[in-house]
Amino acid sequence: AYFVLFSALSTGFPKVIGLLLRFLPFYLGYSFLGMALFARCSPRFRSPDAAAVTLFSCANGDSIEDTIQRVAVCGDPALGRIYIISFTAVVICVVLNILLVVVEDAFFATK
Repeated sequence: AYFVLFSALSTGFPKVIGLLLRFLPFYLGYSFLGMALFARCSPRFRSPDAAAVTLFSCANGDSIEDTIQRVAVCGDPALGRIYIISFTAVVICVVLNILLVVVEDAFFATK
């Protein structure tokens, strides 16, 4: 049982790292876009580090509503909603599903 687990992990690990590296420009782009749009009125986007942490917490489903409310104060509230919801939807619907397929493929290839 442990052999199959470790074999699947060793087979899928390079593919998972490759997927995460391909996702990195998208993630950094959204971080810098958030800084450009919302840094003047939201402390969650004042620096690249703060923006990256905020997006990571939104991707994990943590404090999405609070982030939307803080970002909505900056000019157009619809823009803040579109920004947060589009990032969260892409991460949940696309990236996590591709990650799941990669891990399943590695598991079934070693079984």
